[in-house]
Amino acid sequence: DDDDEERFEQQNFVIEILKRDEDKVSRERWRNIVIGAIFRITVFAFAVVSLLFLISGYHTTQRNEESVLMSSTNGRKEKTTSAVVDSYSPNYGNLKSASQLPWDIIIEPNRGHNIKLSKFVHEGFQIDIKSDDYTIIWTILGEEYYGPEFEVILTKVGVFTGTVKIFQKSKSITRKSNMKLIHTEEFSIAAKYIRREIRSLTDTDRKKVFTALRKMYTISQEDGQRIYGKAYISAETILLTHLTAAGMTDCDHWHDGAGFLTHHTALTLLVERSLQSIDPSIALPYWDYGIDGTKYSFENIQQSEIFQPDWFGEASPGNAEHRIDDGGFWSDIKFPDGEKYASTWDIAATGSLNPHVNAYGVLRSPWNNNPSPHIGRRNSTYGVRRSFLPTCKDFKRCFQKKTLTEMKYDFNGVTHGPVHIVLGGGWGEDTSLFHRSTTDKMNVTRPVEDDMDYLLQGPIKVVMFKLLWRMGYSRCPEKCALPTANEPTSACKCSVPQEYIDTFGVREILAATNISNFLSLVPQFVAHKNDDVYLLKVLRALEDPGIVGDMLTSAAAYDPIFWPLHGAIERLLSYKRLMVRSGKVHSFDEEWGFPDFKISNNDPYLNGVCDWSKVAGPADLTLPTCSTGVPCLGHGEFDNIQLFELGGSTAQFTNREFYEYIRPWNDDLPYVYDTYEFDYCQSEGADFFEMED
Repeated sequence: DDDDEERFEQQNFVIEILKRDEDKVSRERWRNIVIGAIFRITVFAFAVVSLLFLISGYHTTQRNEESVLMSSTNGRKEKTTSAVVDSYSPNYGNLKSASQLPWDIIIEPNRGHNIKLSKFVHEGFQIDIKSDDYTIIWTILGEEYYGPEFEVILTKVGVFTGTVKIFQKSKSITRKSNMKLIHTEEFSIAAKYIRREIRSLTDTDRKKVFTALRKMYTISQEDGQRIYGKAYISAETILLTHLTAAGMTDCDHWHDGAGFLTHHTALTLLVERSLQSIDPSIALPYWDYGIDGTKYSFENIQQSEIFQPDWFGEASPGNAEHRIDDGGFWSDIKFPDGEKYASTWDIAATGSLNPHVNAYGVLRSPWNNNPSPHIGRRNSTYGVRRSFLPTCKDFKRCFQKKTLTEMKYDFNGVTHGPVHIVLGGGWGEDTSLFHRSTTDKMNVTRPVEDDMDYLLQGPIKVVMFKLLWRMGYSRCPEKCALPTANEPTSACKCSVPQEYIDTFGVREILAATNISNFLSLVPQFVAHKNDDVYLLKVLRALEDPGIVGDMLTSAAAYDPIFWPLHGAIERLLSYKRLMVRSGKVHSFDEEWGFPDFKISNNDPYLNGVCDWSKVAGPADLTLPTCSTGVPCLGHGEFDNIQLFELGGSTAQFTNREFYEYIRPWNDDLPYVYDTYEFDYCQSEGADFFEMED
């Protein structure tokens, strides 16, 4: 028993020892758990405090930025992240027409232009991109540029994509001011020549244009292409081309029809390219003659800066030859000798008499018997002053036409034709049919329909003469000796051969050419329509045009003022097309067409084609075969514009294709206009949209 009691006590002792050890281990375990927990809590707390510190700092910065941004934007918060890219010319500022065109920026080739980031919105707020916190990198055609604004010079025409990347200094305390890309923006760049109104050019740029243009008159085609390349075209080549198209006896392939605008716009483009082969930094300016028509009366048009000696020269020279003689750029320019073109023309193959050479051997309209080789201008036609430069009201009426056909008819007429009359004019045939004085004719006050002198001795005389000439009734001499005291200029004249009068009679000639129908609008003519003596007097008044200023002839392309003219009407058409595209104009029919010239409408124009292939020459009195209603090649919608090979181009266009090509928003068109609007017309009461439905 004692042994059992002793074992029991020993067991209790062991149990007690074990209990104490177990309590000790348990206490140590809990102590370790607590210590570990405290450590973890401490670490977590430190992390939380650090995070809160960073968040607090970030939001403090953001609040400061927002405070500045909100104050700079009047409390407005932008909705998106975006960048606005802009450009301007150091000499001309922002391009007004840019807002109507589809590209983000437009810059001129071979000229310095500034491109800038004008606005940057990030995460809803407009950012000060000039801050040192931002770095801006641009990429254009593989080249990099830096900063919010820089100058660039591009050397080729086209539409390209540029990129701007915006980097911001990092706010992280764990990074060393690294730059973070926060936005990339792509933008479209149109590198296009900008045609500006000639008065808006800087003196330097205007001089560059005239210097290059004069070279086209003084450097031959062969030498020019050798020096400047295939795009160069001499003024002589251009003149020859225009004479061929407009001076043939079968019909006028470029005027009085639907092809007028497209052919002259194409020719203007070729001349611009020729100028750029000489100086690639220039564009061909346009002359907005509506400004002058609105500002100046007929008598003081010379006051326009357009006619300064170092611009286009005097409008109506007072010397006997009416040649430009003001000592300026064009005083010494002469028409080329046409002798080398006199014997190379094939009447049988072309169906036309030679359109290139006049009777004095000058490369000029063959019926314009002007012996002077100089450019001629006069502000009256055989003593009659009734034409004025187009005005804002004329442009407005044209703009409001509902069809392309109607607009093209206006381009041939009231919005363009009067410029040629005012600057061309005529002289040498100012004997009054009814013995009225020249002074009296200068100031015609009666309505035109009551004035036979105006019709027979005014600008319309040239139109009626060309009917007689194209239909073969009036014949012009092939050769004339230069005038002398014994042989005056008046001896070199076109005339209706007596044989025709004897064979056909005056009435038949006037009827066949539709002249009698046109003159039937005049009571004086109607009263004498059966008087053969009177009718012969009328025919003799029309058979010869005298001397005509070159701007009123098929040689108009040699007068330097010819070149800025057609941009004015192209710009008007482009404005119409842009307004249609924008939805501001709702009705415009662009079907190809042109009003038919009809006898029933008393139109004094050739309605058809005259085939001269069976006529040996001007002295052969065989009449050509004239067919009414036959289309004149050059005016059809799908007739080819056969011009571009002149400038070394392989491009081929039909009239319709070129009409589509000159859309102002066409990526491939190498030019735009500085403005398509006619703001100055508003002050003249000519709101183009006033009567728009």
